[in-house]
Amino acid sequence: VAAFLLVTLSSIGLPGLNGFVGEFLILLGAFRSNPTMAAFAATGVILSATYMLWMFQRVNYGTVTNAQNARLPDLQPREWATIAPVIAIAVLMGVFPNLFLRPIEPAVQRTLARIQRTSSTRVQAAMPSSVSRMPSAISRQP
Repeated sequence: VAAFLLVTLSSIGLPGLNGFVGEFLILLGAFRSNPTMAAFAATGVILSATYMLWMFQRVNYGTVTNAQNARLPDLQPREWATIAPVIAIAVLMGVFPNLFLRPIEPAVQRTLARIQRTSSTRVQAAMPSSVSRMPSAISRQP
């Protein structure tokens, strides 16, 4: 039950576990880009957390419908040896996310630069020529 609870809480995005870092970074980026869409995304996070907790309750504390399942044992040592490193990495990623984020930062920066070049080229190609020759409001000095 404990291992399943930790994995469920990670999926929900509990701070200190790996799911929180990903959800936080995605929602932060979405908010900077489009606050309305970020609000919809945050609502989705809340709904998914509600569903995950409901699922955990039903799986672990619900009525057993198959008599054979009533006698299932807890995790065996071999199973713990398999799941323990996964849980340890989930906690490590949640507590020290920069151990995992710093190594991928150069690739992320290159990808973002490529996306920005592509999107600015598309915007310029879509603009009528009269609009593209207009002085930018940003470049004007007050």
